[in-house]
Amino acid sequence: MFESVMAPEDSPQPGGFDTASDAREHAEGGIEHGGSGPTGPSDAGFDVAGVGVVGLDGVVAELAGLVQLLWRVDSGQLSVVLSGLARVGAAVDAAAVAVTAEALSRGVIEGSRSAGVTAWVRSAAVGWDVGHCHAVAAVAQLGVTPGNAVVAEAVAAGSVSLRGAVVAVRETDRVMPVLPGGFDRGEVLGHFLTLGQQAGVREQRALARWLVGTYAGDTLAGQVIAQHEVETLSWRQEPSGMWSFTGVLAPDHAVVVLSLIHI
Repeated sequence: MFESVMAPEDSPQPGGFDTASDAREHAEGGIEHGGSGPTGPSDAGFDVAGVGVVGLDGVVAELAGLVQLLWRVDSGQLSVVLSGLARVGAAVDAAAVAVTAEALSRGVIEGSRSAGVTAWVRSAAVGWDVGHCHAVAAVAQLGVTPGNAVVAEAVAAGSVSLRGAVVAVRETDRVMPVLPGGFDRGEVLGHFLTLGQQAGVREQRALARWLVGTYAGDTLAGQVIAQHEVETLSWRQEPSGMWSFTGVLAPDHAVVVLSLIHI
């Protein structure tokens, strides 16, 4: 599977392989190759009649085999293996979104006993936590929503994580009502998606605060209710035991906070 980073041929072989060549032959077509691996499914593994179940079982078996062969990977190459697995994980998320979107378009979820899209994903993806199932469901629904198809496309391309995609849309919808009319929603959404790829969720939220603070002053002036809709507040405990707060508050709420801490 990882011939360039494996130990010499004469090393003892785990997992029931008699020789290194046997182990390598077993691992051929893994995550760095095409074949039936997760980065390049073949027609033989992902046939229409079998809906890819046999092929997916093969992917799971390949990953299990990789664990058995990790002892042969050079220490300096372990990060390379992990990077490859991260790409596999991103591909799994993108495929899960595509499957869910297909179920939505066919009316499968509507005709099921599930209470909603997230519940349907949870019933099928046993082992995933509810947050991950919600993210898959949310991005799948965005893909069929006008103006948001670019989000599902970004996830499919592996350019942004599921969570980054959901936050990008949420922050875009949060700031657009208070930005001047010259701002294009697609362009703003694109900035949030790009930031989600290059940085993370915290930076996406920081961009939202910056946009509101820089461009929305005139729009928000005197609109306390609208200001409440775009307020943000986050906090964390420092190693010293003290707490750090970061927030953008409407004037009335800012007065309350200041009066409580007396600073």
